[in-house]
Amino acid sequence: MENLCDKLNKVKESSRKLAVLDSEIRTNILFSMADEIRTHSAEILLANQKDLSIAKENNLDESRLSILTLTAGNVESMAKSLEQMAKLPDPVGERISYSARKDGLIIEKKWIPLGVVSVVYEARPDVVTDSAGICMRTGNALILCGSRHSFNTDLATANILKKALSDNNIDTDFITYIEDTSHDMKIFIARQKRCVDLMIIRGGVPSVDSLISAATVPYIVAGEGNCHIFIDDSADYEMAADIVINSKVPRPKACNAAETILISRAWADKYFEALAELLHDNGLKLFGCENAVKFTDHIVPAEENH
Repeated sequence: MENLCDKLNKVKESSRKLAVLDSEIRTNILFSMADEIRTHSAEILLANQKDLSIAKENNLDESRLSILTLTAGNVESMAKSLEQMAKLPDPVGERISYSARKDGLIIEKKWIPLGVVSVVYEARPDVVTDSAGICMRTGNALILCGSRHSFNTDLATANILKKALSDNNIDTDFITYIEDTSHDMKIFIARQKRCVDLMIIRGGVPSVDSLISAATVPYIVAGEGNCHIFIDDSADYEMAADIVINSKVPRPKACNAAETILISRAWADKYFEALAELLHDNGLKLFGCENAVKFTDHIVPAEENH
């Protein structure tokens, strides 16, 4: 682990430089990252095809293959996401509160970077650009700990983002991808409290529990949930339908995809049949309560195992 310790120390040293980097420079870097992603889109897609071939040989299940798969449209969305982050107000140094005491003592509270953020994630290639963008916007260095299933895609994407750093004469250690994707390596990093200031953990329950038990660094867990959409009486049909479709159809297995739709009775009386028809036409299988099944034949009675 000696070489890794050296690498983590370099990231920690680099984080101090990033924390004081001018807001305009970080904004320009985000736009450069978006440009590099677009320029090297074919390279990312080629790496993704390699990951998909390996995953299919290893019989990775269809739902995880769907999450792993990138299209040209997905890569463009990654670039647009970086551009959106570049346009966000810069939080670094923003004053939250201020008070001046009679004795001349000034007390201020400001947003400041955490330092080094390590992100543990599954085979979701867009996590690389999302994490890099958020960390650059907030002035934090980034350590990426990904999945073996997306190794080639993640490595290619990380190197492309590092090129944007290099082109702007910025230390490339600000983004560090850990090529050892083993769980033991993630546990090792979770114990490096001198180098890592926060670990963000995404993944399956056993893996997450293991990391939580081992961690000595502060952590945030993206835990299990049941993503809900509620449609109120006053909701416009077109708007509601667009939101529901967008929440599920593009990536039905994504962790933030909608799983439950709660609909007010008055709205259901007017529009539920049309919405169910639309969801069915988009290839979704619908399960509903005893009231929902009365509206359309496209809904199957829900059971505990659903």
